[in-house]
Amino acid sequence: MRDEPYPAPEPQPGTPVSRQAPPWPLIIGVALLSLLAVAMLLILLSGDDDPTASGSPSASASASGSASASASASPSVSAGASVSAAPGAALAHDSVAATAVDALSLRADPGLDAELLWRLPVDTQIFIVAGPENADGLPWYQVSGMGLPYDSGCVAPEPGGVLECPAFFGWLAGAADDGAPYLVPSDATAACPQAPQTIVSLTDLQSTLRLVCFDAEDMTFVAWWPELPDGGGPGGSCPGSETDVAWLVCQNTNPNVLGASPEQPDRLAVSLDPDSGVTMPDRGQWVEVTGHFDDPAAPDCGQASEAMETDAAELVFNCRLQFVPTAVVVTSAPSE
Repeated sequence: MRDEPYPAPEPQPGTPVSRQAPPWPLIIGVALLSLLAVAMLLILLSGDDDPTASGSPSASASASGSASASASASPSVSAGASVSAAPGAALAHDSVAATAVDALSLRADPGLDAELLWRLPVDTQIFIVAGPENADGLPWYQVSGMGLPYDSGCVAPEPGGVLECPAFFGWLAGAADDGAPYLVPSDATAACPQAPQTIVSLTDLQSTLRLVCFDAEDMTFVAWWPELPDGGGPGGSCPGSETDVAWLVCQNTNPNVLGASPEQPDRLAVSLDPDSGVTMPDRGQWVEVTGHFDDPAAPDCGQASEAMETDAAELVFNCRLQFVPTAVVVTSAPSE
């Protein structure tokens, strides 16, 4: 006797045994669906369901700067960016870095809830002013654009738009919460001109490169000291005119502008420290000027923050870009 309640009939001798073919289409279909389900699970586990909640500074935002969730994954590192620092390594002050992701959010303050200014394209070079400062689990850096050279300009988009112009100041996240870099070290020294400097080589540079190339190094060049135009100078007023650093912070009313020639009379503004004893000669002649950028008085420009209604760090940074003469003497025209 067999144990099965319903034993199968024995095949009769001489009768072919009928065997049903395996359902291969069904088996293959089930296998493919299983692989697809595993792949989808891996994608969901590796992606960010909500970049805003997970700390991505490039989450979608409206033009007014209010962040909104995005279903896209975290931005990937640009293949063209050179990552030479270990993950999580802090970027040095006064160094140059570049954005390693596209549409990286530039904000007015550190943090994902701070006002959104613009978005920066991948490979945008920036100058590290301060940081890192931790906010929302991310390292934030205060940065500046590399600035504009002489006789150039650009138009900024609406807030939240992609900014191609290299003139900006704000905060960027340096890395994602998992350590993936948003900013990587970059080298800008290739743009530095060879010595000796001329007023043309100095002003053809992007303005922030003055700090990268020269720091506070003394230099001497010949320039044209032009007559004032009809009307007597720039005019206007400066909110910081009553502060001790008015000579350095009030560039909008600074009449001391040197030229490359009588035909190019407005190449470089110079800021005269009233305590240095340096004065300018009569106008309308060639002068030899010795001086430097990044003057030691620049950090004091933060004192004018309230009067100027400008961030103290931004004022200090702008003061560092100004040329301060230590000597001015009359000379002859430079040889051709």
